[in-house]
Formats: sequence, C-alpha cells, structure tokens
Amino acid sequence: MSLRKTTALLSALVMSWSSASFADAPKRHPLYPQGDPKTVYAQQVPQNIETVVGDCGDVSPEQVTQSIYVNIPGFYLRLENKVGDKVCSTVTFPVRVGRHWKKHFGSVSKDMETPVGEGTIDDKKWSGTFRYFDDVFKTKCVRYEENKRHKKVCVEQKKILVHHKGDIIRETSTFTDDAKPMTVPIEYKWMHSLGMKIYPEGKKNYTTRCVIHATTDSHTVGNATSHCCVGLRINDMLTLYGLVIPEQERGDVKRDVGLKLEYKVVEREGDKLVLHADIYERKENYVGLIEEELGRAGYQRVDERRIKEEVKKAVEQFDVAYPALRKKLVQDRFITREEVGKMHYRIVIGGLVK
Repeated sequence: MSLRKTTALLSALVMSWSSASFADAPKRHPLYPQGDPKTVYAQQVPQNIETVVGDCGDVSPEQVTQSIYVNIPGFYLRLENKVGDKVCSTVTFPVRVGRHWKKHFGSVSKDMETPVGEGTIDDKKWSGTFRYFDDVFKTKCVRYEENKRHKKVCVEQKKILVHHKGDIIRETSTFTDDAKPMTVPIEYKWMHSLGMKIYPEGKKNYTTRCVIHATTDSHTVGNATSHCCVGLRINDMLTLYGLVIPEQERGDVKRDVGLKLEYKVVEREGDKLVLHADIYERKENYVGLIEEELGRAGYQRVDERRIKEEVKKAVEQFDVAYPALRKKLVQDRFITREEVGKMHYRIVIGGLVK
C-alpha cells in the first residue's frame, strides 16, 4: 500500500490528544500559518472577543453563552453566541464527519459514525498527535534481475513493515485546492482540537472518543470520511478554536459550551428547502419531513404530488453522487466542490405549496 494511501485515511487512525514533542518538528509548510502559535493566539484574542460579543454590545465574554451545533448530513458546524434570548453572533464552518462503512464500502461500522446526541465541549487542546491505527506495510522489490535488454526488473516483491501501530504520523499525502498532489508534514502545534463529551441518543453513558479537530485533507470536507470525529480545514479550526472561550488559550473549559449533534436531512434555507443525502442509511422519510418542515413554516396546503416528484429527483441524484464520492475516497483521488455539492438538493418552497 502506498504512503499516500495509508496516510490519507486519517479518519481511520487512533488520535492521542496528549502533549506532543516538537524537538524534531518538520519544516514549516505553506498550509500552516506563520509565526509562533502562542503569539498568534494572544494577538487574536481582542478580535475574537469582538466577534463573539457581536451585536450584544458592551458585555464581557463571560456573559455570553456559547453553544455548538452540528448537522451531520448537512456537513456543517455552527457556533452560536447569546446573551439571554438575544443572539450576539453566529459563525458557520463546513466540516467532514464520521463514515458509515469501515472502508467506504462493504461492512458497516456504527462506531465510525459521528454520534447523534447532546453534551458539552470538554476541553481545548493545543496540540495532539495522529497515530497509525494498524501496522502499515509497503510493497518493495527485494530482488532484481537483468532482462535481455540489460535492464533491471523486479522479480520478487515483499511487504515491508514501514510503520508500527501507534507510531506518530509525521507527514501525509493530500492535494492542493487545485487538485495537485502534495506531501504535507504534520505540524502538530497548529493542530488544535476541541474535546466533545457526548451523550449519544438512546445511551446512558457519555463518550469522549470523538473530537473536533483540524484536517490536512481539505478536499474531504463535506464528506463522511472520518473515524467519528468532526473535521475542519486547518484555518477554519484555528478560527473556531479562538472563538470558543476566546480568553482561554487551552485546558479544561472554564465555562459550559453546549453541544448538539443532529441528523437532519431536511432543512429550511430562506425561501428554499435543502435535502441532504441519507449518509448513514437511516431510510429517512423525505416526503413526511418536508411536510413537517412546511407546516412549521406556516404552510397548511401542500402539493404532495410535486413533493414526491422532487424527492424522487433528489434521491436519484444522491444514489449516484454518494457511491462516486466513496469510490474516490477509497482510491485516494481529489474530490471537487461540485461533487460534494451533489450531496444536497435545493427546492424552492413556492413550488411545493398551493
């Protein structure tokens, strides 16, 4: 298996969010910000506080109640800041979420799905480490022979252990935004994370194994590809990290930050309804959910025939787009924004009501 193949699947890795040593830190890569993380964070605190306080005027950040909402099939995370019932500000980020299949096809693994549930943000961690989930082997030629044209050809290959289970991943292969392959050293001092304490639906005990963290694979944002974690592009994660209790650099959070993770495949967006692909195969009733959403919006008379027609079109689109995306993830190929967009289907509300 190629190095790109093994390292690109960061979602299949065990993440150990303990302090990392940077004595052998890699050279700085343009994917990361410049400067010292502590200095950059301190410089941004005043602006981050201003963003959080937003329209609530002359209040301190301690007076603002923060909460994070994630719509799993919608592939977005929203930070909301409120004082009482007044919304001070909201900031939304695109994300990737946990996958439904162990290797994008074949057997299903519920453990890899991002859990639906409620809870709190547990901590702010400055730097963690990505570790290999299993031993990683690479096929290498161990014996060559000279052919009739006096060229050396491989006549014997062997799988060589290149990384042990639990080894820290030092670099990964991914793509630039214009689809060019690149190798990225993982600069852990910029890989901030927010720990989640989630009470999954139907379970009594909470889990802390899924976190909100940065990913070097920007092109996978908008997909179900991780190992239950919620992943953001590096710059987006640094922004979110700075906005959550902005005056606190790291550690166990000193104020409650609410957390809600939903699986909502029908949402209202202005004068449109947005349908999201049923990524966890829950057999969602799109027609019924659309009628419920229209009812909440005050529409009493709906055109059920038109609703069914639009749902049919949406499902047909999803049935083509989702397997195609998963195939690309398996093959470690670049995913475009247009391809990600096919996981969502928008309908003008006016065409669904009488």
